[in-house]
Amino acid sequence: MVHMARVGRHLMLTLWTIQTQPWYEHLISCARVHASWQNVDPDFVPAYRWMVRQMRKRGVSGRIEAPIFAVIDAHGRGATFETGPRRHVMFDPADPCVAAACSAGVVRSNFTYTANELPAGERPTDEQIENDSYHRFDRASQLLSVAGAGRKLDLAYMLSTVVRDHDGVLNAPPALLDTRQTISRLSGASSIIIHGVKPGEDPRTATMWVILGEPSLSVAVPTWVAMGGTSQIVDGPETSPLSDAAEELRRRVYTGTDDDMRLDAARLPAIHDDTLPAEQTTLNEAAAALEGWRRDGVDVDEMRKVHEAACQRALKVLTGELAGGQ
Repeated sequence: MVHMARVGRHLMLTLWTIQTQPWYEHLISCARVHASWQNVDPDFVPAYRWMVRQMRKRGVSGRIEAPIFAVIDAHGRGATFETGPRRHVMFDPADPCVAAACSAGVVRSNFTYTANELPAGERPTDEQIENDSYHRFDRASQLLSVAGAGRKLDLAYMLSTVVRDHDGVLNAPPALLDTRQTISRLSGASSIIIHGVKPGEDPRTATMWVILGEPSLSVAVPTWVAMGGTSQIVDGPETSPLSDAAEELRRRVYTGTDDDMRLDAARLPAIHDDTLPAEQTTLNEAAAALEGWRRDGVDVDEMRKVHEAACQRALKVLTGELAGGQ
């Protein structure tokens, strides 16, 4: 079994293997061995499987990366799991201790408290703050704290203010905006918002809103698990027509060199004059449909129609932007 771990700027390779005494002596003598799966001794397979189980149980293998997993169940409860090199921590917003430490809710970016061995809510060191994702974490915390202090935290706020944020400069941005540390940024491939259900509501009405491409340059569309699939506009083996259009629009509104690309922010108002009204139409249609499904029961065929109409509307507005920018 092979494990790689980052030590400073280097990767350290550790190999666990179960072999015979002659094999070990050959390795010590020659400092190398050649292996083939065809030569695996079947008697060793149970031993390897035991070793895998023990490593998973004890967490000795560690992790190179420290991902974060947000989980929501069919009835609206959710939690966030942070991973570190050898452990994970669950942050449940319903836990009073978590709620006290995270007044804005459980907010995370690629920055994690667990991987940095910090108590939840404690400010990181200057070196840890240099991590680009901490800046996004801090900005999102600010935006959600404002919402919690009086502004309604709803889908409209998340779409218009949070996921499309450029550090509050959207209304009067600099001519060329560096988006490497903003929430809506150059490297962003997509954004999702999962709008869960209240107690007693049909779990099938839980809605995943998807923005393919950089959020400030694309349009959100709703999806539902009950549909059994998605429109061809947002589906494909690697990309989709909608993601391709969003990527082409991004290519046209960024300028600079590969290591210093800047957003031509002067173009954002004209783009939003087209994309945001189209998105609002979709929001209104989805809200009306959801109200009916909660009252009368879910209509899967209507779900597919609302989804398809939203996808067509999003693609139409983006292709219109590309045509107008020729």
